[in-house]
Amino acid sequence: AVKELSGGGPPVSEKDLWALVVPALPELHAENQSPLGWEQTDRGGVVTSQPAKGSIVLITGGTGSFGSTVTRQLLAGEVGEVRILSRDEAKQDDMRRWLNDSRARFHVGDVRDPESVADAMHGVDYVFHAAALKQVPSCEFFPLQAVATNVQGS
Repeated sequence: AVKELSGGGPPVSEKDLWALVVPALPELHAENQSPLGWEQTDRGGVVTSQPAKGSIVLITGGTGSFGSTVTRQLLAGEVGEVRILSRDEAKQDDMRRWLNDSRARFHVGDVRDPESVADAMHGVDYVFHAAALKQVPSCEFFPLQAVATNVQGS
């Protein structure tokens, strides 16, 4: 399946996007283990890495195009829990319904609010930081919000 990412540009397949999410790591450890302790698997000739079985992963901006793709890929593996932190409760509700996976846990919060991030981070093993304002016109019209989210929220 090919998904077009918002913001223009060429369509990107989920396989290609996953290859961008978790680049091949050098073979520094025993076979099937990456330097991060992630399990490496062969997905149709492409070696990818996944967090170790039972890991807890947080995805900020988890309801966006990138975050939702990463969530689906992680849940296809053996992670223990994927926490989705986002401001959009409607998207979270939609995502909860179509994922239909008890390992997906939703947190309404904002990367600009340290307390909501700290609550979601409790006990987390890995973080994908995908929260961002990415539409250039919005960032130009609201530069303080862009800085608050994309710089201070990082």
